[in-house]
Amino acid sequence: MGKRITIDSNSMFNKAMELIETKEFFQVDHKKIEVLIHPQSVVHALVCFVDGGMLAHLSDHDMKHAINYALNWPARRNSSVKSLDLTKVTPLNFENVREDIFPVLKLARDVMDAGGLRGTVFNAAKEIALDRFISSEVGFLDMNLIVEKTLSELEKQNFILDVEQDLGNIVYLDSVARKVAKNLILK
Repeated sequence: MGKRITIDSNSMFNKAMELIETKEFFQVDHKKIEVLIHPQSVVHALVCFVDGGMLAHLSDHDMKHAINYALNWPARRNSSVKSLDLTKVTPLNFENVREDIFPVLKLARDVMDAGGLRGTVFNAAKEIALDRFISSEVGFLDMNLIVEKTLSELEKQNFILDVEQDLGNIVYLDSVARKVAKNLILK
């Protein structure tokens, strides 16, 4: 993984974005989405059906598999990724995520509760905060605060209450959120 993805993973921003994406892309009630920590990084997704059965996506932790699938969907094509050897996989462990330790997940849930284009603001502010963390301008824990304060500032200005979700508004709001996040960091 690259530097940005590693930081997003360690800060749980990647999981926060996946929560928002699941709600938005698949119209899943966000109250039904759970986040679990799985240290072995073998199970990449689980879906629980109404009858209690579950389907899991298991693979080696190599993004080439996901990229191959995305590029070729709905077909399945050969890739350079080797199959997971289940005889070599250690026991699979799962733990609940504590939102007091990873407040970004609570923030993502607040974004989903409020709706609108808050996900756009969340992502834009996260990108600025991540840039500033990489350049050592802010600390690791400051990233969440920057996103939270950017959302709060734009709420106060009524930028994201009931804005129509179209590309023009998304691009505009992304730009505004990035400016607000940068200004918050300068303060």
